[in-house]
Amino acid sequence: MIYNPLACDFTVGRDAQPIEQAHYLAGLTNLETLGAQLRRQADEVGMDRADQWIGLSDGGQGIETFFEVNFPRATLILDFYHAAGHLGDLAKAWSDETTTAKSLLDDWRHQIKAEGGAAVLRTLEALDRSGRSWRSIAW
Repeated sequence: MIYNPLACDFTVGRDAQPIEQAHYLAGLTNLETLGAQLRRQADEVGMDRADQWIGLSDGGQGIETFFEVNFPRATLILDFYHAAGHLGDLAKAWSDETTTAKSLLDDWRHQIKAEGGAAVLRTLEALDRSGRSWRSIAW
């Protein structure tokens, strides 16, 4: 989806109202084809004139490269739902007798909401991994 929440048509005068524009694409295609189609849609909503580009991602494989190639000015953001899902997988793999997955996940979800992803990353990097055997994590 390409979405332009505050595009104004300045040709109609001072009383112009913001026009919310959303363009959706769906199909069974590869990322290269999708990228070309989304760039055309972005041109239609005037994305090149925007000061800020934001890419909201589900964290799927290849998505960072997709944005780098097709929308290089975009700040890429992993959506909360998918970030929490990945944290949940890690919490289950990390849990032992002294910690529960739910408690870890609650802490990490609260931290990501209150402090952001970088803070959670620092917390995860600081975990004591000595003596741990990793179980399979479905990323």
